Amino acid sequence: MKENILKAEEELTSIIMVVCMSVFGGVANFFKSDGPPKLAKIVAALVTSAFAGLLSYEITIAMGFDIHVQCIVAGIAGYGGGTMLDETYQKIHDFIMKKADDNLNSEMKNDRKNDREN
Repeated sequence: MKENILKAEEELTSIIMVVCMSVFGGVANFFKSDGPPKLAKIVAALVTSAFAGLLSYEITIAMGFDIHVQCIVAGIAGYGGGTMLDETYQKIHDFIMKKADDNLNSEMKNDRKNDREN
């Protein structure tokens, strides 16, 4: 039981560190922009940065990286914020569509081959 509590505390600490790193990345990116910041834009940028950081955290966990690399990637993802999310979405979308197209073409070739054999 005590081990489970310690593991949960460690996981929570890691998540807090990652969110902080990604928010700091978002703040760094936000304040390089021109013009006076408005509260709504600041909040939106921070939420987007935190979301990007958490996504990168989950990916780095799945890939087996240690907490230091997870924080570095989260900070970079937070800095990239919405742009990073848009680019990542597009790459994943293109990859899935290519796989679906490849599978469809393969099935069509198999169907034609089976039609010729019959």
